[in-house]
Amino acid sequence: MEEKKYGYLETKDFLDRRIETYKKYGERDIEPWLLKHAKVSAGSRMLDVGCGSGKQIELFGKTLGSKGFIIGCDIQQDLLEAAQRKITEQKLNALVMHHDMNKNFPFVSGSFTHIISGFSAYYVDDAEAMLREFLRLLSPGGDLFIFGPGQATSENFWQLQAKTSGYPINPISIQRRARLQSEFVPLIKKRFINVQTDTFMNTIRYPNAAGVINYYVSSLVFQEGVPETARANAVTVMEDAVKRVIEEKGYFEDKKEVIAITARKGG
Repeated sequence: MEEKKYGYLETKDFLDRRIETYKKYGERDIEPWLLKHAKVSAGSRMLDVGCGSGKQIELFGKTLGSKGFIIGCDIQQDLLEAAQRKITEQKLNALVMHHDMNKNFPFVSGSFTHIISGFSAYYVDDAEAMLREFLRLLSPGGDLFIFGPGQATSENFWQLQAKTSGYPINPISIQRRARLQSEFVPLIKKRFINVQTDTFMNTIRYPNAAGVINYYVSSLVFQEGVPETARANAVTVMEDAVKRVIEEKGYFEDKKEVIAITARKGG
C-alpha cells in the first residue's frame, strides 16, 4: 500500500499514554473549552471523524439526550473497540464504524447537525475534498468543529531531542501541524460562514523523569523523528537531560497549544 503523505496510524497504547499525561500533569482541563466550541445540545446529530478511542464520544455523548446521537469513525480497529466499550459501559446513544477519512461517507446529504474532528483532520490527504464532504453531510445551519495541535506544542521535546540525540523533528510533523492555520482555515472560509479560530494553551509540568519518558516515547516527535535503531540511545540521553532539568528546577515543563476552528453551513 502506498504511504500517505500526512497519514499516521495511531496505536491505542500511545494514545492512552498521552491522554493520561494531560490528565495527570496538565494545569488545565480542556473539556469545558471543547464543550463551549462544539455547541452541542440535546437532539444533536453528530459525526466524530477520527474518533480514536472515544474520548469525544464520551464527552459529547452525555449531552445529546435520547433523541440525539453520535457516530464515531476511525481507521484503527483497536481504537474503535475501545470507543465501543465506552459506549456500552455508559449506555450512550452512539455507535462506531470503520472508515478511512480520505473516502466519502455512506450517509445521505444533510444527515448531521454537527461534525467534529479532533486531533485527526490534519492527517487527511486532501483537505479540500474532506471539507466538501463535510459540507454535504451537514444540514443547513449545521456546525463544524475541527481542533488539533498548534505549532507551539511540544517545543521543549523537539529542541531537547535535537540537542541530545541529534534528531530534529520530522518535517512532516511540522507541515501537518501547520495545516490547520495555513490550509484548513482558508478552505473553510471559502465554503462556510461564521468561521472563527481560538487557541487553548496548557502547561504540562512533570515532577519526575519517568512521566516525561512515558509521554516522550508515545509522541510523534519520537515515533516519526527517531529511527528505530537509534531509539534506545535517544531515550537514554533524553532521560539524562530531563533529570538534570528536574534537579535544577524541580520539574520539567512542556507546553500544549490546541487550535480550534469553528464554522457553520449556510442556509
